[in-house]
Amino acid sequence: MIYEYGGTGGEKFDYVYGIQSIALRAGANVDQITINGIAYGGDGGNDCGTLTLEAGEYINGIHGRSGANIDQVTFVTNRGKILVGGDGGGGDPFSIAPIKLKGIGGRSGSNIDRLKFDCE
Repeated sequence: MIYEYGGTGGEKFDYVYGIQSIALRAGANVDQITINGIAYGGDGGNDCGTLTLEAGEYINGIHGRSGANIDQVTFVTNRGKILVGGDGGGGDPFSIAPIKLKGIGGRSGSNIDRLKFDCE
């Protein structure tokens, strides 16, 4: 099942499958997402850390806020690890769980405009 959040700005980036790591940079919005070492978006905001998945671990929950772009996103694993980026102050809330995240795509420019999640 595909879930999409955010706006139509920026340029499309294709789905990345086989997710092993996710890193975020954010301030008021999510500025950058790095998936398996490949960065999308701008270089603003602060480093929010990296979520590295161990054997048997996967993303089973995604929560956040979005409007014209991604204001905030939280990734949660089946082992309780959490990665959060953005202040969560704007846009409309979204929450998808329980899931098993297969891939992430979206749109980006100077920040992350849209995120698409391919989930089981």
